Amino acid sequence: MGTSSTTAPNLSPHARRRMRQRGISLAAVAAALDHGQTYCAGNGCLAYLLTRRVVSDARRRGVNLTAFASVAVIENPAGKIVTVEHVGRVPRNWEVAP
Repeated sequence: MGTSSTTAPNLSPHARRRMRQRGISLAAVAAALDHGQTYCAGNGCLAYLLTRRVVSDARRRGVNLTAFASVAVIENPAGKIVTVEHVGRVPRNWEVAP
């Protein structure tokens, strides 16, 4: 998956602003990077999304991600988090990463 939660994610100023505006915590970002389904989001970016299935599977493994469901983290090819958002449904242009 993405950047490990043991190291602070490399957040752009835009991502920090969006986190504040959208009420997304650093813990939610770390959870998405560690556990999220990975998608190719275009322009070489990767998206890490905590889908309902990911949250459900994690719960069965004893990890509670319920509070972070639907959080998406977008990472550019250089490894910088460029934005974060709540995603109700996977955008059509995102493809599951290999």
